[in-house]
Amino acid sequence: MDTHEDLLRVFDAVEPAYLPHSTPGAARSGLSDTIWRREGAAGGDAALAGWDVGDRLGEVAARTLVATGADDFLFPPARACLLQEGIPGARLKVFDRCGHLPHIEQPAEFDRAVREFVAL
Repeated sequence: MDTHEDLLRVFDAVEPAYLPHSTPGAARSGLSDTIWRREGAAGGDAALAGWDVGDRLGEVAARTLVATGADDFLFPPARACLLQEGIPGARLKVFDRCGHLPHIEQPAEFDRAVREFVAL
């Protein structure tokens, strides 16, 4: 992928996996403001290669909300539970009928969950 339009075309193809409960075009709409550059993606991938801080989750002192979709194939609820259990006081929100991108697939519910968490 070299351009933002390439990113959108890829998400047109993989949308059913990422957003299994949305209407076609939801990914394109939700990612319309995303700024994507191949160099940035490659740099991020390189920076995260081999990176694992699972053994340090207990050091996280910030209030933490872990959010995932019930049908998330990349970061399923079982994995999200590991974060929630490892971070002291973390809260877990699993969005029913939702895939990998709850802020796109269920924007009102996602906003509500974040606002409720921040208001605690």
